[in-house]
Amino acid sequence: MMKLFIKNKIMSLGAGSTVKNEAGEDVYRVKGKWFSPTKKKIIKDMDGNVLYKVRNKWFNFLFNKAYILDSDGQKVGKVTNDGLLGFKIVDYTDNVVVQHSAVWVREIYKNGELIGTTTRNFDLWRDSFTLDIKDDEDIPFYVALVIALDNIRDKDRNSSR
Repeated sequence: MMKLFIKNKIMSLGAGSTVKNEAGEDVYRVKGKWFSPTKKKIIKDMDGNVLYKVRNKWFNFLFNKAYILDSDGQKVGKVTNDGLLGFKIVDYTDNVVVQHSAVWVREIYKNGELIGTTTRNFDLWRDSFTLDIKDDEDIPFYVALVIALDNIRDKDRNSSR
């Protein structure tokens, strides 16, 4: 398993995040837009190459949704809230489901097999997550998935105010 730490920056005009490995080294960069109604975020490798983009759906019926796009902006999958069960990724090449397993923990299943977990960490100043994922998976996609889940959660929280 590979362990990554995704932390939203405290002071960032673009709502960016850092993604570090267990050794504390930066492995991906997440850039956001200063003003973005869809909370668009771009996941890049350390050389600046775009790997994935994440953005919320403009209009939603019942549950908020987010899109994961490839580097060309083509839809890879749509993350939808599956009610109390968790989330599912629609239109993705594999069957990916994210289920609640504890208050702050979600399990990630790919084609029925548990491949990782994401944990929301307690941090007073910013959103922070730990992603434990199998090494042989598409790691940047699962970083994008955690970002999409955070976007949905933020939109849910803001729309209930």
